[in-house]
This record gives sequence, C-alpha cells and structure tokens, in this order.
Amino acid sequence: MQTGTEATRVGQLSLSLLGGVRLDRDGAPVTGKSVQRRRLAILVVLVRAPQRQLERERILGLLWPDHPPAAARRLLNEAVYVLRRELGAGIIATVGDAIRLDGAVKCDADEFVTAVAEKRLDDALALYEGEFLGAWYLRDAVDFERWVDGERSGLSQVFSQTLAVAADAAEARGDWVRSSHYRLRQVRMDKSSSGAVERAAYALAKAGEGAAALDVIDRHRALLQAEYEADLPPSLSALASDIRAARLAPARAVAPADAAEGGAAPTRARHEPAGTEPASVVPAELASVPEQAAPSATSSHAPIVPRRGWMRRALPAGAFVGVVAIGTLVPSQWRPAVSESRGASDAFRIVIEPFSVDGDTAGIAYVAEGISHQLTATLKRVGGVQVAGTDVSPGVLRRAERGGTAALDLQITGAVSGGPDGVRVSVRVLDRAGAQVGSAQVSARRGDPVTLTDDLSAQLDVSLRDQLGERRSLAALRRSQRDAGESEHAMDLVWRAQGLVRAAAAARATPLSDGADRLLGRADSMLSVAEFDAPNWVVPTLERAWLARLAGSLRSGEARVRALDVGLGHADRAIARYTSTSADGRAAGWRAGQAEAYWVRGQLRTDAATAVQTYRREEDLLRGAEADLLTATSIDSLLAGAWASLGMLRWVRGDIPGAILATQRALALDGYLENADRIIDFAVRALIALADRRAALTWCQRGRRMFPADWRYVECELSVMYIDAGGGGAPPDPVRAWALVDTLTRMDPDSVAAASGRPYSPIYRRMVAAIVSAAAGDVPRARQEYALAEVRVRQSAELTNDLRFDAAHLAFVLRDSAAAEVRLAEYVRARPDLAALVRNDRTTAQFRRLAGRPTRP
Repeated sequence: MQTGTEATRVGQLSLSLLGGVRLDRDGAPVTGKSVQRRRLAILVVLVRAPQRQLERERILGLLWPDHPPAAARRLLNEAVYVLRRELGAGIIATVGDAIRLDGAVKCDADEFVTAVAEKRLDDALALYEGEFLGAWYLRDAVDFERWVDGERSGLSQVFSQTLAVAADAAEARGDWVRSSHYRLRQVRMDKSSSGAVERAAYALAKAGEGAAALDVIDRHRALLQAEYEADLPPSLSALASDIRAARLAPARAVAPADAAEGGAAPTRARHEPAGTEPASVVPAELASVPEQAAPSATSSHAPIVPRRGWMRRALPAGAFVGVVAIGTLVPSQWRPAVSESRGASDAFRIVIEPFSVDGDTAGIAYVAEGISHQLTATLKRVGGVQVAGTDVSPGVLRRAERGGTAALDLQITGAVSGGPDGVRVSVRVLDRAGAQVGSAQVSARRGDPVTLTDDLSAQLDVSLRDQLGERRSLAALRRSQRDAGESEHAMDLVWRAQGLVRAAAAARATPLSDGADRLLGRADSMLSVAEFDAPNWVVPTLERAWLARLAGSLRSGEARVRALDVGLGHADRAIARYTSTSADGRAAGWRAGQAEAYWVRGQLRTDAATAVQTYRREEDLLRGAEADLLTATSIDSLLAGAWASLGMLRWVRGDIPGAILATQRALALDGYLENADRIIDFAVRALIALADRRAALTWCQRGRRMFPADWRYVECELSVMYIDAGGGGAPPDPVRAWALVDTLTRMDPDSVAAASGRPYSPIYRRMVAAIVSAAAGDVPRARQEYALAEVRVRQSAELTNDLRFDAAHLAFVLRDSAAAEVRLAEYVRARPDLAALVRNDRTTAQFRRLAGRPTRP
C-alpha cells in the first residue's frame, strides 16, 4: 500500500522532451538520483512507446547494449527501483516481462501531437520549443541515438507541416502578419529552401513589410552565391522585382488574430507560391509519429543542395554542362534524406566558444564574430555533428551548459589578433578532457574576412575529420562485432590491424617502402588470426581485401596485379559468406557489410583492369566492377566510398558526365571526409577532361586548402595547364608551370613517388611543364625535356607507354600531327580500355585543333 509520504512524493510529474530533457514535479525541477541520465532515459522511451509500455529486452538493447544480459538486467532493475523510490511506487508498473509508465505523467511531445490532431494549431506551435531531446544524449548507446533520430525526424516533420497549415489558414482569413511569422519559422528550419523563402517574402510583402521581404530574399541570394554559387530561382527574382516596383500591393485590412480559422482561400496573386492548400483535417498518421518519418514534403521547392556533406561548395558553376548548383546536378532520386540515422547515431557534440580579440579591437571584432558564425554554420551542415555556437538560441545554450562538460565531445576556441595591415586567427580544438587534438592558424589582409573564413574552415575540416572519422570507425566496428556475437579479442585484433594499416599508408610517403610492407604484413597476420577466432564475423575478411588493395598501390606492373588478385580472393570469400547466410535480425548491419563487400570487390576489379597495359580489352573486369559498385550502392545508397569508386570507374571508361555525377553524390554523402581527397582528385580529372578550366582550378584550390600537405593539389594546378597549352584556357605560363614542378619535387620527391607505386609521376610533371613551354614558344626547352624523359622510361615498357600520351600532346603543340596521332594510337593499342577516355577527352580535341587537324568523333 502506498504511504502518504510516497503519495506526496509523486505529485504531478511532467516530462519535457522538446528542446531538451527536463522532469518537473508540480512545476519545479526534480533533482536527485532519479534524473541520472540512464534512469531518465527509461522514462523517455516509455513515454513515447505505444501504451507507454515496452518489453524489458527492448529497453536493455536501447540503453545497455554493451553489457552482458545479466548485468544489463541488474542495472535496469536498480534503475526501476530508484525511480519508484524517488518518484513514487506507482510511477512504473511491471506487466509480465514488460514495463509500463503511469499514464498520468504529462509529456509535452504527446501534448504537441494531440494539439495537432485536434487542430489547435496555436497550442501546438507554442508547445514545440525545439527538436526532440535537443542536445541531450547518452554515451555508448547507439541504438538509443538511432531511436532518438527517428523520433526527432518525425516530430520535426509534424511541426513543419503544422507551420504550413497554420500559415495557410492565417492567409485564408487575411492575417498576413501572423502568416509571415509562421513562414519565417519555416525559413529558419530550412534556410536552403527557395520555396520557403518565396512564401515568407510574399507573406511579408502582403503584410506591408516590403523592406523585410527584400531583406529575406537578399540574404537567401547571398547564401546561394556564397555556399553553392547558384542564382536565385526566376520566380523569386520576379517577386523581388515586383516588391521593389510596388507592383505587389499590401493587404492592409487584416482580420483579427483571434478570428475563426477557415473560410475560402483568397485567389492567389501572380507571385503567390503554389504550396499545399490549407488542410481541412490533419492527416491521421500525424497523431502517432513513426519511428523513421520521411522528410517534410510541404515545401513546393526542393532544397538547393542536399544537407549532407562537409564541403561548403560542391561542383562550381560551369562544372558540368553549365550546371551551377548541386540541386540541378544530382537527380532528385539521388538526394540524401534530410537526416541520416547512421550519422546521428554516432553524433559528435561540438561547442564553438566566442573568439577572443587582441589588438585593434574596434577594427577586427567583426572578424571574430563573423568567423564564429561561419564555423557554426559550416559544422552544422556535417552529418553526425550537433553544434552549439553563436547562432543558437539562448535556451539551447543554457541546456548545453546544464549538461556540463560531459555532454561535449569537442570544444573549439579561437583568438583573433591584428593591426592596421592584417588579421591573424588561431584556433584550438579540445577534447572533453581539455587536451588539444587539433589546431589551425591563418592570416589574411584586413578587409578580407571571406578569405579568412574559407581558409580557416578548410584547415579545420582536416583537423576535425580525423576525430570524427576515427570515432565513427570504432563505433561501427563495435556494432558489427556485437551483431556477430564474436569476442572482444577478435575486435581488438581488427582495431590494432587497422592502426597498422593507417601507419603503413603514412609510411609509403617515405623512400623506405619496405617499412610499409612490414606493417602490412603484421596487420594481415592479425586479421588472419581474427578470421580464425571469429568465424561468423566477415569484417576481418573485408579488412584483408582492403589491405591487399593498399599493398597493390605500393607496387607496379605484375607485382601490383598479384597483390590485387589476393584482395579479390578475400572479397569473393566475403561476398560468398554474405550470400550463404541471412540477416538473422541484424538487417541494418548485415546489409551494410554486404554493401561494403561488393564495394571493395568493385574497386579491386577496377584497379586490376587498369594496373598494367595488356594490349587486350579488360571489358569483363570493368563490367564486373560496375555491376559490383551498382550493387553496393543499391544495397546502401548512402555509401559514399562506393559512389566515389563508381566515379573513378566511369572516368576510366570515358563517361565523364557520369563520373562527375557519381563523385558529386559521393561528396554530398561523405560527412566525415573519409574519401574527400580521392573524390576531389577524380572530380578534377573529369573536369580537366571536359576542358573546364575554371571549375577544375576552383576544385584544386579548395583541395589545397583542405589538404595543404597533399602534393596532389599542387599537381592538380599543373594539370589544369594542359587546357592552357591546348589553347582552351589562359595564356601558357611556363614560369608558373616550372615553379609548380619545383614545389612538387620538394613535396613528393622522385624516390618517394617510386616507392609509392607512382614511378611515372615525376616524368609526367616535367612533361606537362615542357608542353606549356612549347605552347609559349620555348621549343628547345620542350625538346630537351622530352629527350630526358625518353631516357628515364627506356627500361620500362609501362613507363614508355605512359609517355606516349604526353608525347602526343607535345607533338600537337609542335604542329607534328602525324607523329601525335601515331603515339596516341600506340597508347590506345596498349591500353584499349582507355580508348573512350582518350576519345572523350576535350583537351586532346583542343590539341588537335591547335595542330590544325579537325576533331575526331
């Protein structure tokens, strides 16, 4: 029987979940052991469960996934005991092997959904104070975070739809002031949606706020230009023109705010967006939010860009047949969802502190504020990252502060200093223990905050990438190991082997390539033991396939082919194991592993087909590679690496537009920048093949800011000069070309390039500079370099054939078309699978025109 003390203790409990987590009793916050995070999480999952009841096994899987079953059950029993003791014995009841929460406990999320269902729109909008749980989270509870992501997405969708219905209803009764408030809230939810901006600007103009409407449009124009290099949609430009010319008359007679909702909708003006009509009833499915709800579809305009991906700009204007924005480049069915559960489940919590100012305070304070805002906006676009910064509401910041330092994974602090001539920004990245894990320093001339923010963001991209990527890798590995039911020992072996592989990848950038070989040998031995210890776990086999690919990249010729063959054997075994077994209730992880198995085999087949000259077509290998990569992306459409590999394959096969589409898709999904360097590399190759100098150079510069120590983005700029030498770009600049060659020699010496399986790289660089010199009139220098190159390749049939392609371009510049065509024919005869690439390479067409020959089809 419940005592009087216990009855008093219960009171009226209220659980607030929108915008954060808070448990109140009779209006006052509850304190004590009952609000410890795991115990509070029990209340959270129960209050959102059907009939507020869940099986114990479901709760254990959500909250204690890493614990043995007996230990997890003990922790759950202890938590239930504490909740009953602190909040009242009747607060939680046991029903068989399920646990039920008392229905008297109030919850703002339930009240919000009920208000929507009952069409009490003002009440519903007032209740929605922020996203489900806000910045609140649990450590080491991946499935709980995935569940939270589904709830958050669903409730956010309901809120967005409610805003649209409320705005439509306000417009129907002529209350344009209230409508503009609702429309602006929609813009704040999705700043990249031109449709939301158009509706908000129209409502403001009708409310007599023409200046505010133009300001909203101008801000959107600036965002499109700065972030995506896109122009305003024509309808939005026309709306701005009509507002400026006073052709859109305000509706000054506004009905009272509390007028009855309903009535016929007014006839739409010429610029009124044709969004969804006012709903007569709220759809029944909104009354109970599904665990994985789809993104809101109320906007009549698709977002300009997908929201996944770290890059502030994707393919620049003109990158592919005049395309100026990702939204027009990527087909709609390829756009990633607004929220990707995989990223959210391993979310990083980052706080950006206000930057300090030192020196000419009045002159540079605006720089400090601008950079803080820019970094916040940039990081917010990264999947799997939750950011609190200077543009977040005070309520959100207070909730983050209440969480304490344990709620944060990374903290970014910065200082801006400067004098009359320049500004310097220093940034430190700290982990939750306060240890520095990354830093960046940039300088720029006074009055150029754009350069400052771009350079700083690019450097921080790289600093944060390692933190985010390694965390995600370990989390995914642990999930896979738990799903397979294998030992911690096998997991430890795989994790240690991955560390050795990373060390080998770094070691190959030194002349001592045998150091990388030794590391890879040790790693392969560990993975072999893990395979034996964990017969049901496919991950060690997959890791051996990837390791073999890295081993192949350290070699050339037939040695590379043999290494890749070993990898193909591992990939075949992995696919066979996935084919012969079922998901067994682990559908998500099982399908992800299956997708990776097809990805690695597709990549290995592509590498094997292009590893050496064969004088025969490797069409079977390439066709098999494409089938594997398409299978991988069909199983897991969010697998960025597989899209990157597909981009490479399409480039090899001469499908330049297809390569750009695939690499664009990859980058849009690559929130952790795990493949960004490879994606940018092949995007640039494709753009050079299209002779799109401006777009290729923009990518080169962006890549160099992101990866300043990577020689590829210096060589990238040199490669762009191919376009100049063929007469399709800027005037040939041999001084700049040879300066880049010198820089590359320091960054990537000949011995390092050879040890890394790239013996032709140093020759290629000098040949490009020689071609540029010839195009500028310095023919003796060009002929001298070509003679030296012939000597260097004399002992290798592979290198001799590589030289033929560049020698053909040099011959075109020297107006020796006959010799050029002979060399191109010899090159294609040795590498017949590259015939389409040579045929579709527009730089080759430019050289032919330069030599006075018509372009061949």
